[in-house]
Amino acid sequence: MMNTFDSKKRKILDFVRKEKLGVVATISPEGNPEAAVMAVSQNDKLELFFQTNNETRKYKNLQVNPHVAVVFGHDIDEFITVQLEGAASEVANEDDLKKIRKIHVANNSESEKYVYLKENIFFKVRPSWVRYWDFHKDEKIEVEF
Repeated sequence: MMNTFDSKKRKILDFVRKEKLGVVATISPEGNPEAAVMAVSQNDKLELFFQTNNETRKYKNLQVNPHVAVVFGHDIDEFITVQLEGAASEVANEDDLKKIRKIHVANNSESEKYVYLKENIFFKVRPSWVRYWDFHKDEKIEVEF
């Protein structure tokens, strides 16, 4: 039987799974926020994965400060959003990269042409806080990890 935490996490995961793009926000070394629309994928633990070129501002920001915020849900008719905060870590282990590449391509087939480029680095985000909000139903779920 699923406990309340698991059912909340499942509802959030089901929504995030259908989203192909998310907005990933990082913090510059000067403390400025910077955000980009990215292809984002996830596993059953609600860990998120994205890749970025090692020359981007995002990559350079994450080398200094691993904290990120990610937002999903940009359909005004559906009017559901998920906001997530956590720490991003660079994925270097080849076995982990194989799994993440497979997940990432399954979520967004367009990313296949980028997943093996040596200058593109994968990051894994472990969430510390997540909010799901369905504005039509005024249903709000917050989960801390």
